[in-house]
Parts: sequence; structure tokens; C-alpha cells
Amino acid sequence: MVKREPTSINVDPQLWKDAKIEAIKRGITVTDLFEESLRKELGKIKRLSEVKGK
Repeated sequence: MVKREPTSINVDPQLWKDAKIEAIKRGITVTDLFEESLRKELGKIKRLSEVKGK
């Protein structure tokens, strides 16, 4: 099991509701959805910076 860091963030209530609904549809937790989304976004940023750096 992956160790997770507890944290608090402020999220737009509608965005939170949408995230909860999407997580339920996928059969995953909101935490899993958040981590998946964050990894994708950070991967895009990393790839973009690598392209610009070459």
C-alpha cells in the first residue's frame, strides 16, 4: 500500500461534487481520482518542459 500524506485543500463545491460523482462512476475513491488527475497534469508539464529544454 502506498503511504499517503494527509492534507487539506479548499475546492470549489461544484468541482468537489463533480469529482465525487466521477469517482463513484469509476468505482474509485476521490483520493484515487485526484492522484490520477494530478499525475496526468504533472506529466504533461514535465513533457512540455523537456520539449522546451531540448
